[in-house]
Amino acid sequence: MPGLADGRFYSFESVNCSGHYLGSRGARVALEPPPGDPSFKAETTFRLVPGLANVSWSSFELFDRPGFFLRHREAHLFVETYGDPTFREDATFNLVGPKWRE
Repeated sequence: MPGLADGRFYSFESVNCSGHYLGSRGARVALEPPPGDPSFKAETTFRLVPGLANVSWSSFELFDRPGFFLRHREAHLFVETYGDPTFREDATFNLVGPKWRE
């Protein structure tokens, strides 16, 4: 969906729990309802950028923290910056399905 902090970017709202969004609380990403905290919108908005490991895929950079990307690691989602050797691959996603077609 359009980003909560800026409609040019993206936020991820749960299909099963309407009104709950993927957002960063520290390094971990969790599905949460808006707490009324003004920083919530920025913490749930991501820039879609060319994939860090494969430019034909995509990466998601946190709106309010340039250089921090959505990353899957150890079966969880995190928002992290460059670090270990697998970072680029873990922060690159292949977007498929009708919602991602232009």
